[in-house]
Amino acid sequence: MASIITQNGYPTIKTAQFANTKFFPLEIEQINDLGLTLSALQNKFRSTDTRARKRNGTPVPRNQFLRALVYAVKTTAARTGKSPSEILTDWHIHSTNFNDYTAFQLLPPSTHRELHRKHGKRIRCTYCGELKTVSELRKAPKKDKKSYIRTCTVCHSRIRKEQRAIRAQKEVA
Repeated sequence: MASIITQNGYPTIKTAQFANTKFFPLEIEQINDLGLTLSALQNKFRSTDTRARKRNGTPVPRNQFLRALVYAVKTTAARTGKSPSEILTDWHIHSTNFNDYTAFQLLPPSTHRELHRKHGKRIRCTYCGELKTVSELRKAPKKDKKSYIRTCTVCHSRIRKEQRAIRAQKEVA
């Protein structure tokens, strides 16, 4: 199984490499040998699937994701020297593409927090309809320092230019 090492140094696991069939008894035995339980894996799957459905409604292939997760836990445990059960419970699953979990990384909580702090929350612009980070949106008036206007800066400048052109035409006429 090939995984791609990304900029933050953690491998990206592609779920398409794994079969979406029921687990064989030998696989279940290997999972138990790692100190993992199917219920713990199912809990991780449920939370990941719920997040994926909230984002775009696309369900994550269950057994394919679980196989990829076992592989990720096993390789991360070998690389870090921590136990697989500790990694499964403490480490976070990060989707490398925003919409689904067909490619993901297992990250320690501090790295995951830092990654999201850099990328920030994504909000849909009301004009162009694209997902934008908070830094690409316009800030609200000074009285409400924490909120943002749901128009990106690019759309806002385009709208202002159009409004100025319309006012200029009215003044000429």
